[in-house]
Amino acid sequence: MRNDYIRQLVYNRNMRAGLTGVYEANPNRQTTSFAGLPINLSALSRIAGVSPSHLSRVFSGQAVPSLPLARKLSIELGVTLDSLLKQFDSRSRSLYKDAAA
Repeated sequence: MRNDYIRQLVYNRNMRAGLTGVYEANPNRQTTSFAGLPINLSALSRIAGVSPSHLSRVFSGQAVPSLPLARKLSIELGVTLDSLLKQFDSRSRSLYKDAAA
Protein backbone atom coordinates (compact mmCIF):
# COMPACT_ATOMS: atom_id res chain seq x y z
CA MET A 1 0.00 0.00 0.00
CA ARG A 2 2.80 2.41 0.91
CA ASN A 3 4.68 1.58 -2.32
CA ASP A 4 1.57 2.46 -4.35
CA TYR A 5 1.32 5.79 -2.56
CA ILE A 6 5.00 6.60 -3.14
CA ARG A 7 4.81 5.53 -6.80
CA GLN A 8 1.77 7.80 -7.29
CA LEU A 9 3.62 10.74 -5.68
CA VAL A 10 6.64 10.21 -7.94
CA TYR A 11 4.36 9.89 -10.97
CA ASN A 12 2.54 13.14 -10.09
CA ARG A 13 5.82 15.00 -9.53
CA ASN A 14 7.26 13.76 -12.82
CA MET A 15 4.10 14.66 -14.71
CA ARG A 16 4.23 18.23 -13.37
CA ALA A 17 7.89 18.46 -14.38
CA GLY A 18 7.24 16.94 -17.82
CA LEU A 19 9.46 13.96 -17.01
CA THR A 20 7.28 10.99 -17.80
CA GLY A 21 9.95 8.35 -18.43
CA VAL A 22 8.02 5.13 -18.99
CA TYR A 23 4.85 6.58 -17.48
CA GLU A 24 2.61 8.01 -20.18
CA ALA A 25 1.04 11.45 -19.93
CA ASN A 26 -1.30 10.87 -22.88
CA PRO A 27 -2.32 7.19 -23.09
CA ASN A 28 -2.49 5.74 -26.62
CA ARG A 29 -2.31 2.31 -28.29
CA GLN A 30 1.29 1.84 -27.14
CA THR A 31 0.16 2.23 -23.53
CA THR A 32 -0.76 -0.36 -20.95
CA SER A 33 -1.71 -0.03 -17.32
CA PHE A 34 0.30 -1.19 -14.33
CA ALA A 35 -0.92 -0.57 -10.78
CA GLY A 36 -3.38 1.95 -12.14
CA LEU A 37 -0.75 4.04 -13.94
CA PRO A 38 -0.36 4.27 -17.74
CA ILE A 39 2.95 2.91 -19.04
CA ASN A 40 4.47 3.60 -22.46
CA LEU A 41 5.41 0.17 -23.85
CA SER A 42 7.69 1.63 -26.53
CA ALA A 43 9.84 3.51 -24.01
CA LEU A 44 9.92 0.56 -21.62
CA SER A 45 10.80 -1.89 -24.39
CA ARG A 46 13.79 0.25 -25.46
CA ILE A 47 15.08 0.27 -21.89
CA ALA A 48 14.43 -3.43 -21.32
CA GLY A 49 15.79 -4.51 -24.72
CA VAL A 50 12.68 -6.42 -25.85
CA SER A 51 9.92 -5.73 -28.37
CA PRO A 52 6.81 -3.77 -27.40
CA SER A 53 4.68 -6.74 -28.48
CA HIS A 54 6.51 -9.03 -26.06
CA LEU A 55 5.97 -6.54 -23.23
CA SER A 56 2.31 -6.31 -24.18
CA ARG A 57 1.99 -10.10 -23.83
CA VAL A 58 3.83 -10.00 -20.49
CA PHE A 59 1.63 -7.22 -19.09
CA SER A 60 -1.56 -8.89 -20.33
CA GLY A 61 -0.61 -12.20 -18.70
CA GLN A 62 -0.10 -14.10 -21.97
CA ALA A 63 3.66 -14.51 -21.44
CA VAL A 64 5.93 -14.94 -18.45
CA PRO A 65 8.99 -12.65 -18.26
CA SER A 66 12.45 -14.08 -17.71
CA LEU A 67 14.02 -13.21 -14.38
CA PRO A 68 16.50 -10.71 -15.90
CA LEU A 69 13.64 -8.99 -17.76
CA ALA A 70 11.46 -8.91 -14.64
CA ARG A 71 14.37 -7.37 -12.72
CA LYS A 72 14.83 -4.63 -15.35
CA LEU A 73 11.11 -3.90 -15.35
CA SER A 74 10.91 -3.71 -11.56
CA ILE A 75 13.82 -1.26 -11.42
CA GLU A 76 12.39 0.95 -14.17
CA LEU A 77 8.86 0.90 -12.73
CA GLY A 78 10.12 1.58 -9.21
CA VAL A 79 8.53 -1.49 -7.63
CA THR A 80 9.97 -4.51 -5.88
CA LEU A 81 10.57 -7.64 -7.92
CA ASP A 82 8.17 -9.51 -5.64
CA SER A 83 5.28 -7.09 -6.20
CA LEU A 84 5.90 -7.07 -9.95
CA LEU A 85 5.81 -10.86 -10.16
CA LYS A 86 2.65 -10.98 -8.02
CA GLN A 87 0.96 -8.55 -10.45
CA PHE A 88 1.96 -10.68 -13.43
CA ASP A 89 0.82 -13.86 -11.66
CA SER A 90 -2.60 -12.42 -10.83
CA ARG A 91 -3.06 -11.23 -14.44
CA SER A 92 -2.17 -14.61 -15.90
CA ARG A 93 -4.43 -16.42 -13.42
CA SER A 94 -7.39 -14.22 -14.35
CA LEU A 95 -6.66 -14.80 -18.05
CA TYR A 96 -6.74 -18.59 -17.60
CA LYS A 97 -9.81 -18.39 -15.38
CA ASP A 98 -11.67 -16.43 -18.08
CA ALA A 99 -10.58 -18.93 -20.77
CA ALA A 100 -11.84 -21.88 -18.69
CA ALA A 101 -15.27 -20.31 -18.16
